[in-house]
Amino acid sequence: MKQSIYFAVVAFVALGPVCAPAQSASGPGMPAGGSPKPSDEMLEVYGWFLGQQMELYSFGFSDAEIAAVNRGIAAAANGEEAAADLESVGPALQEFLGSRPAQVQQRRLEAGRDEQEKFFAELDKNPKVTKTASGLRYEVVAAGPGPKPTLGSTVVAHYTGTYVDGKVFDSSINRGEPAEFALDGVIEGWQEGLQLVGMGGRIKLYVPDNLAYGEAGRMNIPPAKALIFDVEIVDVRTEQPKLAPMSPLTPPAPAP
Repeated sequence: MKQSIYFAVVAFVALGPVCAPAQSASGPGMPAGGSPKPSDEMLEVYGWFLGQQMELYSFGFSDAEIAAVNRGIAAAANGEEAAADLESVGPALQEFLGSRPAQVQQRRLEAGRDEQEKFFAELDKNPKVTKTASGLRYEVVAAGPGPKPTLGSTVVAHYTGTYVDGKVFDSSINRGEPAEFALDGVIEGWQEGLQLVGMGGRIKLYVPDNLAYGEAGRMNIPPAKALIFDVEIVDVRTEQPKLAPMSPLTPPAPAP
């Protein structure tokens, strides 16, 4: 029982020795070998990394639950004892770790379906928006004077991706560099939509989840989420892309 509880806790908070910074011989908390003092930004990124590695997003923590987790992490970082004996809370903790993500996923799935249904029902009233047989909706902002890409093309594009509420979840413009990708290697909504305009053109894509990341979602994209993209095609090439596809372009992995 001790071993199973231990691994459950490690899987939850991931504050193991593999990622722990080295300590100098002069004592805990002292810089090792004259290493620079970490900035708040560095430490926040470190915490973010740990949270991503442990998929903490999947637990749907409330603010109060996040505060409790943070207290536990702080106690561990300070070399203090846990708030309760692992033997006593272990079974309940294991049950929580095993059941909570599925419950959260189901709630997010239902919310995504409901939001998507209402959004497209309203969008389909807009005469400027065209719906294709696949369910993709689009608006051509500028047709573009250059050649249209095909599935065999490499495309260079600037884009901004938002949720239906307008929140930006990804933007090549914010990164200051366009994305370069093989068109047949990105999500289906892009594969279909970007063939509708030429180089120099702009298009707005309204992508249902079945043409994006489906019911599984991915990292920062919830399940069953409709996505909106404003895309400008900067270049269309025949050679292989120089850069790897940039999030959120890469399609989800096929189901096993």
